[in-house]
Amino acid sequence: MELLIGMTLISFIFLGVITATVVLLNSNARVKQIDHLEQAKNDLQLEFANTIRWAKAITLISPSELSITNSDDSTSLYQFDSTNKRITKNGVPITSDTVDITNFEIHDYSRLPAPSPRSIQLFIEMQHHDFSSVRETFRLVVSQRIGA
Repeated sequence: MELLIGMTLISFIFLGVITATVVLLNSNARVKQIDHLEQAKNDLQLEFANTIRWAKAITLISPSELSITNSDDSTSLYQFDSTNKRITKNGVPITSDTVDITNFEIHDYSRLPAPSPRSIQLFIEMQHHDFSSVRETFRLVVSQRIGA
């Protein structure tokens, strides 16, 4: 009888250790997935904030397409590629293949007509490519500098 009780206790301890290990490994994987989204968010914020802030001219082509003339007179065309779920700059993806962009909206909040400085709001929803339960949503409002 004591042997049966001992085996049962050992089984419970073993199951507890296995469960704790699985929970720890799953939480570590989720942290890595969240890190991918945070990195993509930081990269997009930096890209759009710098480009819009120092743009020479900004043209909103559609709610998901933006053309920016840079200070060196080069043009950057930002588009949402809904097929690949990525944001592109001049046709080249600027978001990682581990991140799917599910929504990309651009709004011009400028009160005066062009060529006055623009205030642009970007609304971006994204999720991890392999784990759709890991999501991130953010809004970014950037104003063009006067005399840029």
